Amino acid sequence: ANVAGDIGGDDLKDTSMFKALTGRSLVSGQRKFLPPVTFVNYSKFIFACNELPFAYDNSRGFWDRWILLEYPFTFVEAGEVDADKNFKLRDENVIEKITTKEELSGLLNKFLDGLNNLILNKSFSTTKGTGEIKNLWIRRSNSVMAFCLDMITDDYEGHITKKQFRKRYVDYCKEHKIQPKSDYVIKRTLGEMFGASEGTRDIVGSKYERSWEGVKWK
Repeated sequence: ANVAGDIGGDDLKDTSMFKALTGRSLVSGQRKFLPPVTFVNYSKFIFACNELPFAYDNSRGFWDRWILLEYPFTFVEAGEVDADKNFKLRDENVIEKITTKEELSGLLNKFLDGLNNLILNKSFSTTKGTGEIKNLWIRRSNSVMAFCLDMITDDYEGHITKKQFRKRYVDYCKEHKIQPKSDYVIKRTLGEMFGASEGTRDIVGSKYERSWEGVKWK
């Protein structure tokens, strides 16, 4: 396995190398003071991350290669635990507790059972399909896109004022405990999803408000 502690927060704009490494294509690797080597990768990639990066690749070939494992709990000190059910009390001695001979023996048995299933089925077991993985990834990586999927739709004659959009979007992020994005990300996402453009609307007399054109609330 190839294990990385963090996948990073940058957008995934080019996925060609990832597809080559996970699709058993020939790839080249550099070696210090030696000629490059060409090889076929058979290792599995395991990435950890607090936030999923936004992926520009919409092909099935990209999304078929992922299995998402969610860890919903945040472990905090006693004074930080609140009513949030996803907050759990941190155990400072957890490493000692889970590395006893008995615990490690049980963990090994679990691994062996999983290995037998992998050999038998020739694939990893997962309850999520490709479409569900893609939808979940999008919602976790781009809060604007998640908000748009839930709250707005395209309408050639429709419009939403920027002020109203921002307010409802921020409220949505607070409700779902996700980080709001910048105005630039909002503009880019609305353009890519709905072809929305910026405009102005006459609200009272000579007063104008800036708006997003081509969208409306669901």
